[in-house]
Amino acid sequence: MESYLDSLHEIEGIPFLKFFTGKSILEALKYHPRSDDLFIVSYPKTGSHWTQYIIYLMWNQGKPCKSFNEFKECASFLDLEGVRNLEDLKAPRMIMTHIPYEKCPKNEETKYIYVLRNPKDVIVSYYYFLNGILEKPLDLDSAFELFLEGKLIYGDYFKDVKLWYEHRDDPNVLLVVYEEMKEDLEKSVMTIAKFLNIEEALKENPEIMKKIIKYSSVEETKRVLEADTSLIDKAKGDILKPEMIPKKAKISFVRKGIVGDWKTHLSREQEERLNERTEKEFAGIDFYEYWKKLGIFRSSQ
Repeated sequence: MESYLDSLHEIEGIPFLKFFTGKSILEALKYHPRSDDLFIVSYPKTGSHWTQYIIYLMWNQGKPCKSFNEFKECASFLDLEGVRNLEDLKAPRMIMTHIPYEKCPKNEETKYIYVLRNPKDVIVSYYYFLNGILEKPLDLDSAFELFLEGKLIYGDYFKDVKLWYEHRDDPNVLLVVYEEMKEDLEKSVMTIAKFLNIEEALKENPEIMKKIIKYSSVEETKRVLEADTSLIDKAKGDILKPEMIPKKAKISFVRKGIVGDWKTHLSREQEERLNERTEKEFAGIDFYEYWKKLGIFRSSQ
């Protein structure tokens, strides 16, 4: 755990890995969104990259990407890249960030899609992702404790979800639930399309919907959303510190893409502790009730 904590630095009260420089983060925090920007916001490992790719397919009539580089022509990870690449993006621009609600760049005319996922699968997915980029592995027990303490990168999962949920009825905010997308992707795509004012185009062209469903599968999304770290080395040092960039050749932003992977990873004690914490934080909230119906959490007796 100590080696993990040593790999972090705190900027504006938010924990980041050290290869995120202060310059890129401060640029992100100070960015004033354009009215035609689309922000995809989430706590890490909740399905934000998958959601981005689904929207890419929606904007491109279901035509899939050939590579991660092609995808990046209209999508930016603001936290890592800062603002310098935004002007080069093709419009409309998708900007992804994990910056917590309180610090997230805001504009009432900008649209925000917030993606949330049950915390049991989040911690397992986060654990695997961190061990794909950290030089020294972090064991699951340590990752679990750090998650509950809000000390993983980007801080407190529960706080961020609740703050965004308070704004669920804002006209420029849409909350999407990962498990609902997995259960009925077509319905979720139509919900997103309505929010983006492209619903009628999908209704008039059912073949586009078929392509979106086909090319947003886990296998297809994994193929596209795999970054080559050798390309990151070309970034200027004031945005990324080359010596801190992960040494692994490939970073995949999608692993299994399933609901319930936590069942084969978390101990009974860890499951109970997450049950208690989630009940305390989310009791009575609609998405939590939905998770209980799915059997992820206990239903009230």
